[in-house]
Amino acid sequence: MYAWTQVSGPTTANIVSGNSASTSVTGLAEGNYTFRLTVTDDGTPALNDTDDIVVRVSEYTPPPATITYNSTTGVYTAPAGSEVTVILRSSGTGKGSANVSGGGGSASNVWNGDENSFNKNDFYVFSMPSSGSVTLSSYHQEIITSSSSTVTINNNQGASKSFTVSGSGGIP
Repeated sequence: MYAWTQVSGPTTANIVSGNSASTSVTGLAEGNYTFRLTVTDDGTPALNDTDDIVVRVSEYTPPPATITYNSTTGVYTAPAGSEVTVILRSSGTGKGSANVSGGGGSASNVWNGDENSFNKNDFYVFSMPSSGSVTLSSYHQEIITSSSSTVTINNNQGASKSFTVSGSGGIP
């Protein structure tokens, strides 16, 4: 017969199969735990042996999700279901407009030359589809003087990519 018990630890753990030769434990927080396994045979006289097992639980921080962005094709990849924020920042002087779209949303900036210089920002948020990829398209149209637009793509898992468009052009 087997009997698992918790001797110590920062929280009370849940021993899933307390009467089995092996078990798993849930409900652990960061810190040190001691569990005891007592094995008893069915012989006469009954014999038993005890062994203590120390487990150190450390906080786990997953690495940032891997994302890719191909500025030639406009294809952006990220883990399915991750929340993606697309930010469009335009600055410069003169007249023009910029837009980025994809993933079911869009952001746009228009400037009409009324200011000596300008800084415009717009953004949108979408949830990455199960395919793990979307195609973004953008344009930046410079009508008078000089300006540029930067598109920054962030996801809620810590990854980020940026690209800049100037003059008249876009992706793909």
